[in-house]
Amino acid sequence: MRRWWGALLLGALLCAHGTASNLECACGRSHFTCAVSALGECTCIPAQWQCDGDNDCGDHSDEDGCTLPTCSPLDFHCDNGKCIRRSWVCDGDNDCEDDSDEQDCPPRECEEDEFPCQNGYCIRSLWHCDGDNDCGDNSDEQCDMRKCSDKEFRCSDGSCIAEHWYCDGDTDCKDGSDEESCPSAVPSPPCNLEEFQCAYGRCILDIYHCDGDDDCGDWSDESDCSSHQPCRSGEFMCDSGLCVNAGWRCDGDADCDDQSDERNCTTSMCTAEQFRCRSGRCVRLSWRCDGEDDCADNSDEENCENTGSPQCASDQFLCWNGRCIGQRKLCNGVNDCGDNSDESPQQNCRPRTGEENCNVNNGGCAQKCQMIRGAVQCTCHTGYRLTEDGRTCQDVNECAEEGYCSQGCTNSEGAFQCWCEAGYELRPDRRSCKALGPEPVLLFANRIDIRQVLPHRSEYTLLLNNLENAIALDFHHRRELVFWSDVTLDRILRANLNGSNVEEVVSTGLESPGRKTRP
Repeated sequence: MRRWWGALLLGALLCAHGTASNLECACGRSHFTCAVSALGECTCIPAQWQCDGDNDCGDHSDEDGCTLPTCSPLDFHCDNGKCIRRSWVCDGDNDCEDDSDEQDCPPRECEEDEFPCQNGYCIRSLWHCDGDNDCGDNSDEQCDMRKCSDKEFRCSDGSCIAEHWYCDGDTDCKDGSDEESCPSAVPSPPCNLEEFQCAYGRCILDIYHCDGDDDCGDWSDESDCSSHQPCRSGEFMCDSGLCVNAGWRCDGDADCDDQSDERNCTTSMCTAEQFRCRSGRCVRLSWRCDGEDDCADNSDEENCENTGSPQCASDQFLCWNGRCIGQRKLCNGVNDCGDNSDESPQQNCRPRTGEENCNVNNGGCAQKCQMIRGAVQCTCHTGYRLTEDGRTCQDVNECAEEGYCSQGCTNSEGAFQCWCEAGYELRPDRRSCKALGPEPVLLFANRIDIRQVLPHRSEYTLLLNNLENAIALDFHHRRELVFWSDVTLDRILRANLNGSNVEEVVSTGLESPGRKTRP
């Protein structure tokens, strides 16, 4: 894995007298003295870092007036004088740090089965317009609207739906345009005596009327239920007519669609380990002021102090009082935090004897050393962390921590490399993996239809239609079959994943297969 080091500020030494204009700072023979800062600080860096193309001083004084070095024939000479491997030129990464290695690059030739990104990367053609930013610059997702077929309706947002979904009472377009400007409804034939007629004409079994489920698809079978038959023993009737478990009455959760099961409740007594919500519900005390509305009325998140952990920048130190200060202010003998946490023993601050500095044995630091107002501060290169002694550095095992690689990870000294399992390919970010092969498809039933949707496109396509009352779904991946239960026909059926060859699997001995049992 390629490694690069950012600008390193090492060996800062405070001069005791004078101002920034008349200070004279002296570093050791093996060090270069950077320009004096406005705060009166002098920075010492190793002499070999002068004129190496890196801004080690932080103010470019170590690179001013330098003669550009001569790179080897195997290297590329950046505009800023830095030398990098020639193989890194025009690879899409800013290795020179001034982007000169990525200028005037010829278009990269991609393979026939690849898509050329605008930033020069090549990705698989099947990743083009799949909803993922695989290129990194989103150029693979700048897609034209697909053309709808003759049997499809185009929504106002450009998506396509089945033609017979237009003006069917269901909002199938995300913008609702399939239910706008619909012609006057044609009177539907009446339903049988044991059936209930939905608002848009469909007939369902009467036992599904006011049962709490949206069997019609437009909730018309769950409206005006106040005059419906009384609830059974062990159930509570909501003001809307819906029946819920009697044990759910006054439990702090609104189980009725009109919240009537939580009205006129006696205030509950919570334990010492619980918090009482405004509604009377008891929740865990640890959920108080955790940023989540556990009470459902937000009362557990009211009158909270800011208990969130403040986030400091990578070059800052988080004080105990929540304040952020620069890392260079640690162990400088000054109470910069205000609570002295930057000078506490936990920071491994050493007594300021005046004898320690970065010019002598690198200040005792294993890697990087800073002198801040007379105090030594050790830091580590990228890929390492400071140990408890405050001096030595140990390799960071990125593979043992979450968030570095999405699948496989190989750790090495100061670096790591991500890799993918068989059937996956590493993306251009070199960290995440993407599955090869066909896109996944999500199947779902809408009582009268079984539809499929590509997860990244949110666009329906029709698999099976004109069903009676399909609910529960299952599939056989290897045989490419989809199974469903129909609670009206009392059947379990199956079909090919392309919607062909519909046949019954179980047709006898079933009573409302797949239907939820009432509590």
